[in-house]
Amino acid sequence: HDRQELARLGVRFGVEAVYMPALLKHAPVALRAVFAAVYAELAPMARDGGRTSMPVEEAWPNSYYLRMGYQPTGPIAVRVDMLERLLAEVRRGIKQAQPYVVPTGRMTAIGASVGVLADVLRACGFRVSAAEAGVSVTARRRGNGSGNVARPQKRRRKVAKPVADSPFAKLDRKSTRLNSSHTDISRMPSSA
Repeated sequence: HDRQELARLGVRFGVEAVYMPALLKHAPVALRAVFAAVYAELAPMARDGGRTSMPVEEAWPNSYYLRMGYQPTGPIAVRVDMLERLLAEVRRGIKQAQPYVVPTGRMTAIGASVGVLADVLRACGFRVSAAEAGVSVTARRRGNGSGNVARPQKRRRKVAKPVADSPFAKLDRKSTRLNSSHTDISRMPSSA
């Protein structure tokens, strides 16, 4: 039910990303690019409006691209909606015929050459061979299936120690004592 409600509000669920197409338009992306650059204490990256991909710069963290709605995949960062379309097409194509040759129209849609598209698909976990005729995809590699696609790092929250004389500190000490004593509950007399 929640997923349907989110879809009604414009949220799209893909295999690699969850996104809102309205936020991938030029004005919202440009604004997020400025905010992300300020946050990273770097000068904003110059970009043309409406680009479906951009080269991945070493100076910029992957989180910068992700905040703008682009997924770093190998040498380029691809706008998440375009990456989802590409991957859906490749998955459908593999089911119909192996090897599946990616149409040149899909390469131009994300602004990639044959070699770059091959790198993008490898980064997404596919077995790929590139030739002048195009990119052939045979299957997805086993494992997590996502290859080298950048994922945001999960932050581990630091758990603060409770103040020494608080009730939580006393509970913490009691639980530590209980855990260290290795009390076998099955040997305890029942209260019934």
